[in-house]
Amino acid sequence: LPDLKIMDGKNCTGKVFKWISLATVTTILDHCFYFADNLPLNTSHHDKDTRPKCAVDKDFQVSTTTLSTYFQIPFDYIPFITHAFWSIDERYWLGEFWNTFNEIDNQYFSIQQYNNLTVRDLTLEPGRTYRLSVKFCADEVCFPSLNTSGVTIIPSKPVAGPISIEYTNHTNNTDKMAVVFANMYDPDILDEDEARQVSHFTIHLLAQMDFSKCRIIALRGYNRAGVWQTAFAEIKQCKVHAENQIIVPNIVVDGIGEQQLNGDGSIRDGYGKEIYLEENGRWNTEDADYTPYKNILSAVWHSLRHKDFTWAVIEIKTLDAVTYYKDFNNLHLSDPCSHPDVVTCGHTENAFINVLFNDDNPLAHGKRYTMCIHAPSKPIHHEKWTELLEEINVCSDGITVDLTSPITGKVWIGPVTEIQYKTTTSDIFVNWEKFIDVEEYGTASHSTGIRQYQVAIGRMIMK
Repeated sequence: LPDLKIMDGKNCTGKVFKWISLATVTTILDHCFYFADNLPLNTSHHDKDTRPKCAVDKDFQVSTTTLSTYFQIPFDYIPFITHAFWSIDERYWLGEFWNTFNEIDNQYFSIQQYNNLTVRDLTLEPGRTYRLSVKFCADEVCFPSLNTSGVTIIPSKPVAGPISIEYTNHTNNTDKMAVVFANMYDPDILDEDEARQVSHFTIHLLAQMDFSKCRIIALRGYNRAGVWQTAFAEIKQCKVHAENQIIVPNIVVDGIGEQQLNGDGSIRDGYGKEIYLEENGRWNTEDADYTPYKNILSAVWHSLRHKDFTWAVIEIKTLDAVTYYKDFNNLHLSDPCSHPDVVTCGHTENAFINVLFNDDNPLAHGKRYTMCIHAPSKPIHHEKWTELLEEINVCSDGITVDLTSPITGKVWIGPVTEIQYKTTTSDIFVNWEKFIDVEEYGTASHSTGIRQYQVAIGRMIMK
């Protein structure tokens, strides 16, 4: 049968075919559609679609319970090829030697022109390679067996190694990062030489990076079946305190207080409590980028001792996504109340402020605000010397008002939404479109308003 070839995997030509799903003792005939590409995703902040693509002849797979092959009987062969027998072969660890897997040999099935053969209820060993062997028959005469090229089982996540980052300043006021990382490797097909190798790349920045917050590098690696692992590394060490502290917060830090509660103890959505800082106290909470409250904005500047501050809440109407650069979009105002986008302003002796908004004029969802302060220079007279506190004109890096839950995207299992059934019991391929939250306003400090996705797998009880 020189014109008949059998391939590993499922048909991804976009044609309609008969799908024969077999257990080792039962045969089920069904109809199915399969398409050459995954259903397109609305991916938003993702650079590209990294889901596994359908291969004409699959070399790797995640499933440990199924094997599939497909073939098309040439038109001239249809009248006399009536049935076939299939078996599974397992390759030895070394060389191109194969033996029959679990004594599964010569299982019968009938033939149609378009066929997709799926053998299920298997227990395939990760790291091993398996192939399907099909012997086509015309009545009682059978032709020599045809074999697929084989598919390797790799269900595990890649193993990530350490990442080291060297951050250097350039004389022209720009920076670069040299990143060195141990190659990720697949634990199912461990290559010791690959596991010991390292790779590197360099990131050239447009300016100096702002280290008022912890900054990290994320590195994601995919195995050949599309399973991924992500490794993280701090660009500069974040959990260092006292004299060796590298991450130094801004002078003015945006803060959020506790959630207000109703009289029955339930949460009062959109309403927060005031913050408080004792005199000469230290604010140990990280700078906030988002607030769920419409009634209050709070800020702290605990390192200043002037006790003479003019403050102003200013709406940020333009924002670039690269807010991780130092002094980017920063304001330095000797008179914060004179800014054209000021919302409200005032004076305080405290090192913190709570600005309240009533229900008639609340904070607007999706808008971003910054707290700017001015403190004039001031001498402080000690017993034997006089200390001069310098004039201060600084702002926080801003906080975005987020009052709503994310807008969900479509979620489905499998490459296309039309598939309602699956044969493998060892894995589920889940897709979802981006969820949207705040970023559509262009005022958030991140490319997406979604911090993380949580995935839960359950079952439906059919009545």
